[in-house]
Amino acid sequence: MERAYRGGMELKGYRGKVAFDGHNVFISKPMRGQVVMPLHSIATAMIIPAGIGMKALKFTASGTPDAPLVQPMGKHKTVAEDPYAVTFRSGRAGEFQQFMQSVLAARAQRP
Repeated sequence: MERAYRGGMELKGYRGKVAFDGHNVFISKPMRGQVVMPLHSIATAMIIPAGIGMKALKFTASGTPDAPLVQPMGKHKTVAEDPYAVTFRSGRAGEFQQFMQSVLAARAQRP
């Protein structure tokens, strides 16, 4: 479920959440803390498979190595440990796709 976040939006995933305030993406996980990604540092964003019945919204920061991708029948844990990814149930892919598009659209408008 999406909600306003300091003038932006927030989505709760499976054991984590992602928020966007128009300038930064915030990825919060109970066991890993919070990662703040300034909009200008985001190189890519994508929805990837994250195990059976799960997907993930994954961001890549400019100049950072990519975490390994998971096969559709792979383990959720591999993606869940990625500090730049938030996992969610596959049925919520539309919400996360819309969130991702909002971030990418804002990034495209910035110099």
